[in-house]
Amino acid sequence: MNAVVSNATSLAIQQGYRVIALEPDASSALRLGLIVKDLPDPVGGLLISLGETSDASVYLGCVTDAAGHVREWLEVWVQNLENLEKRFPSHVPLFCNEVLDQQWTKRAERWQATAPDNFIAAGWETLHPLPLFLGLTLESTSHPVDAETGERWRLATDDATLTAAGLPPYRTTLFRYLTSGGENPRFIPITQGAPENERTVNLKTALGNIIPINPGGGLMMVRSLALLELADWFSILSGGTWRGIEHGKKPFKPEGVYRTLQNQEAMRQGAGHFLLASQGRAGRMLETFHLKLQTICAALALVRDWVAREQLPFLNLRSESFRVRLGETDTQLPFLWNSSTTLAFTGEAIALPVETTDVRFFASPDVGGTSIYRPVASAAVRGTGTLRVREVVMGQNETCVLEGTLTTQERVTIAANDLLCLHVALPSGRVNLYGRWDASEALSSNELRFRTFPGVLSPTVLTSLRETGVAIPHVMFETLPVLSTPCDLHALGVIAAEALLASGGGLTLPKALDEIFSLAAKVMEKSADVSQLPATIRSILQEDPRWQANLGPHRLLQDALSPEDAEILFPADLWWTTIAIIMRCFPGLLPGSYCHDLGDAPALALEKVFDKPIAHFENLLLRSRSLILIDWNMNREIRSVVDQLLRHA
Repeated sequence: MNAVVSNATSLAIQQGYRVIALEPDASSALRLGLIVKDLPDPVGGLLISLGETSDASVYLGCVTDAAGHVREWLEVWVQNLENLEKRFPSHVPLFCNEVLDQQWTKRAERWQATAPDNFIAAGWETLHPLPLFLGLTLESTSHPVDAETGERWRLATDDATLTAAGLPPYRTTLFRYLTSGGENPRFIPITQGAPENERTVNLKTALGNIIPINPGGGLMMVRSLALLELADWFSILSGGTWRGIEHGKKPFKPEGVYRTLQNQEAMRQGAGHFLLASQGRAGRMLETFHLKLQTICAALALVRDWVAREQLPFLNLRSESFRVRLGETDTQLPFLWNSSTTLAFTGEAIALPVETTDVRFFASPDVGGTSIYRPVASAAVRGTGTLRVREVVMGQNETCVLEGTLTTQERVTIAANDLLCLHVALPSGRVNLYGRWDASEALSSNELRFRTFPGVLSPTVLTSLRETGVAIPHVMFETLPVLSTPCDLHALGVIAAEALLASGGGLTLPKALDEIFSLAAKVMEKSADVSQLPATIRSILQEDPRWQANLGPHRLLQDALSPEDAEILFPADLWWTTIAIIMRCFPGLLPGSYCHDLGDAPALALEKVFDKPIAHFENLLLRSRSLILIDWNMNREIRSVVDQLLRHA
């Protein structure tokens, strides 16, 4: 095996790109910068985008030394409010500049606490930097100066100054302006729709033809970049190559160890990439399986740890939520084994309190359209019905619980954890009641039993509820599908299927999931006992060989490998146990699924959802590791003897 020499020298910038400074006036030996294309790409533009969130744009950056040599790749987060209305159209009133700045600072603190080695504190996480622009020559960045005052333009955050100028305040709105100060300051509207008056001036009029980088002086954050997206990493392990970081028509190709990922033949033959490359397909299959499984376990652990700290689900997990970093080494250890998985993006879910209770309802960002990583939640149902009050149970601290039955002509399909909101008109006024359906008692098709959450109701409302008699007609109701960490487990199940089935042998991710769900339906026909799941799958395989062809271990590699050959080369029990665990990651797919529905998570310990799948995947990891360390020559001899005996039987 060829050793990979540690790259202690500088990294070169691909031709056609350059580095621009994030702090144009800095004179330190090491400087933070952004990668910019010399000629704007017609699709990708000037900067290389690494992703977007509801409040940020993330760009490719780097650290350079005094000679201009690149020393490390970075991801540079720039506060950007343009996506907020698109992702949370129903909840925009919950946000304002003060809240967004606090969220940004807290997120930076969490990133720093979670992965301190990957976080670069620049001070921009808490203090707004000066607005940053790029000249039309693309040579350097600048902090523009107001020609009238001689002062630099900066973000206007003083509410008194803004309101005195007849403009909206900073803290309690989403509008942002630049100002250069002075006795009679002028203001440049930065956010779309910001009110204007005689004190405002157009951006182009004030600053001329310059290119905005961080025009609003938004908060920023800098982290060390893991260059590989998860989908690229899975493809590399399956035998593919890496094009580089996508940027419009041509990818950006970093130097160093990542350049070796563009030679497919060298990777398959060894060149310091794989440990068992010389052992042929059997060795590569096991090693690929082990490394992919290791990544799946790491992703599960990262999500669990983050949820445990925040007590918020992600609700937006996808393959792009993770990245992989390769460490360079001067030892004989293959550098694909020296990889680490990191979180690229955190969750964007927000917790909404439910009126009169301590229950939290989680709202997810609207990313537009559907995503294969997001489960399909039951649709909200709105209608009217008749409420029969069965009992009002008083509890501690003046709380009460209402038990009742709702009769409606609406067709209502509910999950056990879905919320119910009742809008009840009482003689004392209207009141909203929140609770959950009670499916423990069998009722007629148009009757639903429910129980409200413990809450405090006024004495007049309690009196009205007790004096309404048998029924309350014309009660408006709506069901609210509850989304929690089971949604994240679903996404991780999709990522596991992508890793093991859809990054190698010609199966697309939609087809892989469809086959898994179909196999789960077949399992349901055979047995509902989770302890019998592997045995049930084996019996199905014996009855119908197409499952082996569709979901077998030959999907691990991009090599043209038949299902029959893969069945010989890879332990069947290990593979189908893995498929069974993946199926259990999808809430409600099987009676033995880790979660019954998308809201099936402990209210005060959302991370517990991940404990069982992590334990089961780690057990698989131990089993695959033991197989990698076997004596391959002895294994082949035994296999040969077994084959001869079978042929003569």
